Amino acid sequence: MSYNRNKTEIFWGIAALTLSLFLASFIFGFRSLFSWTTDINVYDTFLVTDSINGFILILTLLTFLIYLVRAIKTKFNNQIVNYILLFANGYLIYLSKMVVLIGIMISSVLQRDGESNGQGWSIEPPYSANTDSIDDNSSIVVIIQLALIIIFGYIAYRTGANKNKRRS
Repeated sequence: MSYNRNKTEIFWGIAALTLSLFLASFIFGFRSLFSWTTDINVYDTFLVTDSINGFILILTLLTFLIYLVRAIKTKFNNQIVNYILLFANGYLIYLSKMVVLIGIMISSVLQRDGESNGQGWSIEPPYSANTDSIDDNSSIVVIIQLALIIIFGYIAYRTGANKNKRRS
């Protein structure tokens, strides 16, 4: 029985990996997915990032969603599914923390209105737009992060409760 369970988890892992690869190549383009960097055009600004970061984000999101559905379906009784879900959830919490930090950094740069940021460059012409939308987006990400933390705690509790049930 354990062999079949492991085989099933390998199948679901390969399915998540394949679907992530397909989605990432659809979003970023197949050629740019395997290059070193990807350019993301945001209005008149280009963000340059490693292509693997987008792939890892998509893989983590899909893994979380697939294993969350599987854990709910099995009522959190499958320990392997619970551990994979805990790992994916923890990584999403980490990624959401990084998004909040990047939003705070961007907001602080935009609020300086063209003053030098201490690193030898300045924003010209001064950016006078309202930065409340960045703060609102950061608030939304913080709410998502709190929801992920609550889900993480619930999964950990159910995993521990199921493990203690099997011992006794």
